[in-house]
Amino acid sequence: MNFYCYAHSALRKPIRDLAINPRYPRMAVCYDDGTIQEMAIPSLARTAQHRSRRTGIAFGLTWSSDGTTIYSTNEYGHRALHWINGLTQPPQVLFEGPIHDDDQAAMEAWDGFYPTLIQSDRLGKELACDSFGDIKRWNANDLTTIRLLNVHNGHSLGFAFHPIQSILASCGIDRTIGIWDELDVATIWPTNQFAWMSDIAWSSDGASLLCTGSEPHYGIHHSSLVQRWNPWNQRLEAEYRMPYATSQKIAVHPSQPLVAIGHLDHTISLWHSDSWQAYATLKSHYVHIDELSWSHDGQWLISVGSKPEHYYYGIEVWAAHT
Repeated sequence: MNFYCYAHSALRKPIRDLAINPRYPRMAVCYDDGTIQEMAIPSLARTAQHRSRRTGIAFGLTWSSDGTTIYSTNEYGHRALHWINGLTQPPQVLFEGPIHDDDQAAMEAWDGFYPTLIQSDRLGKELACDSFGDIKRWNANDLTTIRLLNVHNGHSLGFAFHPIQSILASCGIDRTIGIWDELDVATIWPTNQFAWMSDIAWSSDGASLLCTGSEPHYGIHHSSLVQRWNPWNQRLEAEYRMPYATSQKIAVHPSQPLVAIGHLDHTISLWHSDSWQAYATLKSHYVHIDELSWSHDGQWLISVGSKPEHYYYGIEVWAAHT
């Protein structure tokens, strides 16, 4: 089976995050200027546009499990905003951080938490946000804090909720993996082979974790590394080295044994997740693959790429020849 680029939308402004609707053929992207756009899959036709009432960088996006609401994190100066909008409703600010450093009352309520990454689980119970390595888990219904986790020594680079259970996994800039179950029992362990970790994902059956990154002391074109971990005993099950540049993002197909990995050399590689045999290699219009995800039904692969030195950015939708 061969893949081809079905649709391509070129842009002139950086895309911060990509979120795929879990129920409907649509997605959302956010930009540096705080704008969020909803787009149809696979046509990339823009169906709606939203903007925070304050300007600032939009850091992250996620959809609610029922596909009707977008949660986002925005920044104003050094203060984060959370806001929400339904498919047919205007944006509504749920809560926000203090705007001035001397606003002590607001600082205490906000607890100094400035989120960047955001992710929701598939059960409709929780959201998770990162702030400099601390992860706060929120109740998805009323956005009350469930717990604050001191996790990584530095930023979290990737989140992944378990496909069936309320278990959160994350990887950090300190090259560690952490998982937390419903009872807040934490397990954190190091990954010694990585020079840099970039993303994490559960396998489709939830039995293992896949981590992407680069290996130390290797040339830029031969540094891609993927590790498969058993999270229940922290045992490294396998390592896969690839003849590509650093593995940036990973996306596991929702129903087939297929894994897509975005690299930093125009390449998206597809692999059979059981045998780890090469499945296909896609050549992107862009050097860096910054975001990568399958559509909710697994029919389309969506990538966000960039050529930062030329200020080129864009979205590609990939389809398989049948």
